[in-house]
Amino acid sequence: MGLYGLNRPLPNAHALIVRDVPSDAVVLDARGSLAYRNEHLPGARPLWSRTLLSFDGPVPGMLAAPDALADTLRAVGLSSDDRIVVYDDGDGRNAPLVLLVLHAFGLDARLLEGGLEAWRASVGETVAGPPPEATPSETSFAFDRRLLVPADEAEEHLAEHAVAPVDLRTAQAYGAGHLENAVRLDADALLAEGGLPRWSALHARLQQLRLTRDTHPLVYGGDLQQAARAWLLLDAYGIQHVHVYHGPFEGLTQAGLPLSRTASAQATSTPSGSVCWR
Repeated sequence: MGLYGLNRPLPNAHALIVRDVPSDAVVLDARGSLAYRNEHLPGARPLWSRTLLSFDGPVPGMLAAPDALADTLRAVGLSSDDRIVVYDDGDGRNAPLVLLVLHAFGLDARLLEGGLEAWRASVGETVAGPPPEATPSETSFAFDRRLLVPADEAEEHLAEHAVAPVDLRTAQAYGAGHLENAVRLDADALLAEGGLPRWSALHARLQQLRLTRDTHPLVYGGDLQQAARAWLLLDAYGIQHVHVYHGPFEGLTQAGLPLSRTASAQATSTPSGSVCWR
């Protein structure tokens, strides 16, 4: 069935996902430090997705400040002209968030199809041990606040005519409270069987929600990892003006944005599951 099991390819997937690691690419392992030390791709540098988040404030799991993120990228040795490939175990829990942050800094980054599991099956060579010594870079990075939107700017985004809020959480969580006029897209359910969904299924769902390629969705979820997976899905479909709220839904409630507690007319009965990029 190939990469996606599609009846036709998603228009923009080639810009986000690769099957092979180019010889000149910087490879980033988005998993935790223990998983990295146990096994990783040869030459890969560790950049755990969790290090991109802040857990010190009133809402844990918010995106770290842009200056702190830029320092993290420089410490890994990344430069603005690098070609970057990001991977995780293949479950989509870490790599999409790292990929999203790299794109917010304008870097040329792509996801490795299937992650470590697929690499092991097709190439076989992995290594263990501590990371190679990285030479910090002195690159200046510019952060795109329209891709990763902070809470104090979310209301301004929603006031724009073309911006539509998209809630990625369960039907129960949606019914308990969501942004006004938000539609519900169960992105985890669409991705539950592995890879990206069939083009026809995704197209029908987005048409049902009246999300077109002219729409600017502002997506938010139970956590930023969930929102990153939805960004990858929507961008691969061809919606290239996706805005992502930079933290969990709880941050929007604390910011005082108006909420609605009506039940979701868009709720589906499809059970959600882990995301597997293979």
